[in-house]
Amino acid sequence: MVPPAKSSTSAPAPTSPLTDKPADESAGTPSSAGAAWLWPLTIAVAVALTFAPARQHELLFYDDSINIPDNPHLQRPLHLARVLHFWLHTYEGLYAPIPYTVFAAQVAVLEVAGLEPSEPLPPQIFHITSIALHALAAIAVWLWLRELTGMATAAGFGALLFALHPLAAESVGWVTDTRGLLAALFAALALWRYAVFAHRLNNERPAKAAYAWATAFFICGLLSKPSAASIPLMAAVVAVGWQKVSKRRVAISLVPWLIFAGILAIVTKSQQGAETLAFQVAWSQRPLVALDALSFSVGKLLVPVDLITDYGRSPDRIQEFARPGISMLVLVVLTLVSAISRARRIWLVALAVFVAGLTPTLGFITFSYQAHSTVADRFAYLALWGPALALAGALACWPQHALRGVAVVVIISLAVVSNAQIRYWQNDITLFQHTLTHNMRSLMAYNNLGIALFEHERYDEAIDTFRRGLEFSEDSFELHNGLGRALRASGEIEQALVAFHKAVVFAPGNLTVRNNLGETLLDARQPAAAAEQFLAVLEMGGQPYANVHFNLGSAYEALGQNQEALLCYRTALQLDPNYQEAAARCVAIEESANQTP
Repeated sequence: MVPPAKSSTSAPAPTSPLTDKPADESAGTPSSAGAAWLWPLTIAVAVALTFAPARQHELLFYDDSINIPDNPHLQRPLHLARVLHFWLHTYEGLYAPIPYTVFAAQVAVLEVAGLEPSEPLPPQIFHITSIALHALAAIAVWLWLRELTGMATAAGFGALLFALHPLAAESVGWVTDTRGLLAALFAALALWRYAVFAHRLNNERPAKAAYAWATAFFICGLLSKPSAASIPLMAAVVAVGWQKVSKRRVAISLVPWLIFAGILAIVTKSQQGAETLAFQVAWSQRPLVALDALSFSVGKLLVPVDLITDYGRSPDRIQEFARPGISMLVLVVLTLVSAISRARRIWLVALAVFVAGLTPTLGFITFSYQAHSTVADRFAYLALWGPALALAGALACWPQHALRGVAVVVIISLAVVSNAQIRYWQNDITLFQHTLTHNMRSLMAYNNLGIALFEHERYDEAIDTFRRGLEFSEDSFELHNGLGRALRASGEIEQALVAFHKAVVFAPGNLTVRNNLGETLLDARQPAAAAEQFLAVLEMGGQPYANVHFNLGSAYEALGQNQEALLCYRTALQLDPNYQEAAARCVAIEESANQTP
């Protein structure tokens, strides 16, 4: 690395975190600057090869459907007003306009390519985009690490650790977490530009342009996923602990970021309204929940096996699996080893970055997914930058070939495991069968697997799946509802009625369950009871439902109340002019009335 010219305005060169001397670029980087840029290509190729199986995967019923093909604002033909909805409102309780704009752009590309509105969306474009975004995020991490270490090769190894770790497979394989990939991309770019700014922060002329870009990228990260709110903490830890910038200067520079994060949190909360979680976690219990989540994540980081979508570590089950003594011991040992090590700045800062990445989902503030588990692989996606920083820092300090050889073996091993892990995300059936293999109490897995089997018309298997789930939770209205649907499809109407009645008992305000019960009552030739359910849905719903009006019309028609039925069918047509069945019933009733003397 050529020393910078001595000038009062020149920025200090990146330094080794161990020696505080200018990093020896020749020890860890190809001889030419052009060769250093082979690393982005290497990272992109490694990601493409490792996660290649995802290109042929399906869109999952597990949230992919509601976010893309069944999203009312992404229906074709696509209009600008529909896309603007994501910038003006939350969707499914989340304000993340950038990912939904990306989804809209993908749909628009398919429309331009000639895809008809009646044709299903091909999943390949969404999965290829996810792989590409992950590769770009890894390249952005490389830029950040290179800025911190001054060594392209050390940064390359660190970026590959992040890119190929199996904990990243969930974010890559699950199209819904495109928002997590986008947030990571913008967050890594923000950290990179902030690191450039921080290197010059002690000068009289700091890099204002770098700070402006860092701020813009941070805002984009927030607009992609709320978890990007942890980035100011990461930036502060690295600037103070690694780059040795004044704490006061760092704090002042990050105030605008905290203001932006606070504003977005207020806007999101105001549009979400009051969220009532199905559980309550006492404040005294939250440190235990956080400690368990942190130690569990460390375990999966070090031994990434048996990775699943639902680990079942919810707060209400914390006493079953939490081992606070062991968890505390693991974390204390890691901290002490980091503190007494000769390269303690590397390990302590890397550990702090890892914890910072997990902070939003440790459970200090409750969130809806905790109904299933406080921990998830995607929650550790940003936290992987901590180990990436540790590896890059270690190789920057000790660029011996033996250490690099060990790093190569580790990274290749991680890539092999990731390639196997991504294959479980092929479809809902493979994903949730794998989940149940390692967590046989996952109600989410039983429900989603049962639904997937139902959609494939494997009704007997679906019935068995729902019933196995009910053995662990008799009060799950989702499982009773799924069981009722499968029984009804297989012709077991009486048993289906029993299942739907139980679902209504456990979720009396659920409109879908009541509508399903009403339809099954019609099958059982109990139109009066069916009409009661449909009327209850319309009374509780607070908004019009074309299919419910049609069902109510069917119940009235079965009762011989044709005028009431006609009114319902016409209402259904007003709500949905393309409702052909409603139009046909209107014609039939009117013709019948005209033929009656």
